[in-house]
Amino acid sequence: MTTREIQDRLRALSNREAASFAARYFKTGPGQYGQGDVFLGLRAQVMHALAKEYKTLALDQVIELLRSAVHEDRLLAQSQSHPQGRGLGVTLTAWPAFLAARTP
Repeated sequence: MTTREIQDRLRALSNREAASFAARYFKTGPGQYGQGDVFLGLRAQVMHALAKEYKTLALDQVIELLRSAVHEDRLLAQSQSHPQGRGLGVTLTAWPAFLAARTP
């Protein structure tokens, strides 16, 4: 499955109301600490299920998801670092690329 297909699936599961709440809660407005973050509104239970389903993401997919402005894309990539996700090495390897993409 391609990264784009994974992202399309996340977007298909989005919840506009929950996304709006998350954007306010995480202060995504201009000058706020979460400025620019985009939320799809996926609940934790859904993200946990997706993390289990996509626990074998390739390194290039993890990097691409980590570079996304969408919170849930990054969360899915970071789930690969959880020991139960069996992908610890993948995200640790991808972390420098994530930091490089986020540094101005």
